[in-house]
Parts: sequence; C-alpha cells; structure tokens
Amino acid sequence: MIRSEKRHAANPYKTYIGWGVFYVAVIAGAIYGFLQFASAFHTHSAPTGSVELHVPYGKYLVGEPIGFSVTNNYTTTISITNNCPGEPLAVYKLVKKTWERIHATSKKSTCEGDDRFITIQPGKTVSGSYKNWSSLFKNPGKYRIAVHIPYFNSVAYQDFSVVKKPVVKKTTKKKTTGTTTPVPITVPAPTNTSPSVHHEDDDDDEDEHEQQSSGGSSSSSSQSATIPVGSKGTVVLSYTSSQITVVSVAPSSGCWYEGRHPGYVGSFIEITFKCGGETQLQAWLSGGTLRTKIEND
Repeated sequence: MIRSEKRHAANPYKTYIGWGVFYVAVIAGAIYGFLQFASAFHTHSAPTGSVELHVPYGKYLVGEPIGFSVTNNYTTTISITNNCPGEPLAVYKLVKKTWERIHATSKKSTCEGDDRFITIQPGKTVSGSYKNWSSLFKNPGKYRIAVHIPYFNSVAYQDFSVVKKPVVKKTTKKKTTGTTTPVPITVPAPTNTSPSVHHEDDDDDEDEHEQQSSGGSSSSSSQSATIPVGSKGTVVLSYTSSQITVVSVAPSSGCWYEGRHPGYVGSFIEITFKCGGETQLQAWLSGGTLRTKIEND
C-alpha cells in the first residue's frame, strides 16, 4: 500500500493513463454490443420510384371510348381505390383556365364482384376504361385524368382534348334550263380497281377529298383507298358504308406520325405526319362515302 502510494506520487500520469485506457475499453465494448443488438432487427427502407398514367391518344371525338393504363414503377406494391359506381380515376375539365373536378355514376350492377382496392405489383400495368362513364366527356373541351396513390404522396395525370365530329356540308346541284351541247370526252380505260379521288382545293392549306368507289359494288362491300399526304407519306384505308380500317401508314424518309395505327377501326380517322411542319389527315364517312381532309400547319 505504501509502495503503491510512493509510485503514484513519483509518477502520477501512469495511473491516469491506465484508468483512461480502462474507460475507453468499457465504452467501446458498450457501443459494439449496442450495434450487434440493433443489427438483429430488420429495418425497412422507404420505397422509391413513381407511378405512370397513360391515355392512348391526345384527342378524341365526342362519343369515342376513352381508356387508360396505370404502371407501377415503385419498388413495392401499390393499391388504387375502386370508387365504383363512381368514375375509376379522378376526371377534371378545364373551365375558364381552372381545373374543375367532374363526376359521373354508373349502374351498381357494373360493380358486382369488384374488389375495393386494385393492387398493382412492381413493374406491372393495369388498364381501365370510362365506357360506363361516357357522360363525363359528352362536351368538347380539355380534360385531365389523374390517379392518386394513398400513403405514397404521389399523383400522376395526363391531359387530352375532346372535339366535335366534323360537319360535312351538303351540296345541291343547280337546275339548268335550256338546251346544252354535248361535248365529247375521252375517258381512259381504268388501270386498276382502286377508288378514284376527287380533289376540292380551297384557298388555304386545307384539302377535302371524296373517295368514290369504281364499279358497281354495293355500299356494304369493303373498298380500299390509297391517300398521299403531301410529301409526308401515304395512308392506305379500307372502308365500308359504316366503318373505316387503317391498313397501313407509310411516312416518307425523315418523317414520323402520330394518331391511329394500322388495325384501328372506327368512323373517324386522324393521322398527323411530322417533319418540317405538321400535316394532318382526317377521314370520315358521309352517306356511305369516304371523305378526307388534309390540313397543313
């Protein structure tokens, strides 16, 4: 005891260092034990990613069916609330520069057997339609469809337009009186059975064409028309008295197009070619006759 006190008195720093090392070892051991204890519990990381909403086209005619698809780009499963008989996703209409939400209700029978929540796995896509809520888009205007994912604070939306169907002006033939002198006209023999095209050129950048089938086939049979869209490309359509089918769309070199793709069937076709400006082809049926219009922007 006396010797230790003499050694401490002779060299007090040695004792301080020894106690310091002891306390450091105790603290380090406590930290290591805490980390080992904490690592035994699994911690969940916050999900990352986004949700994507897609509407096939940017412009629809009044009465056309409107569909959508939702893609889950998150790293975990997401759920969308099924509001049936309310509209599937939120719909807004632009009124005086303000987005106002609009609602519609379908028959309750359309909801039978549906789940309250629609689950989407990571990387998967689900599709839907407003077929039973078509009254939402009965008026022309600009619309927005939006999807909100609960607990993810994520909203995706897409805008599109609804336009009126083109109005076809009826032309009447004027009656003439008196005698007329017949003028001989040489008609070349037809080289094929494809429809002839009659051009009506206006003073602006719009051309209206009327497709008239050659021969005496009935209006219910299928006819074919090849329509050149300026220098931008060519569109081949097949049509009957009630519907039009896009057979092929061939853009010129350096051009591309947006709108209806080959295989689409409907009563109105709209295809826009883009390269050095935009040229749009519109085609519709009037009295069983195919009519077309070309607009240049």
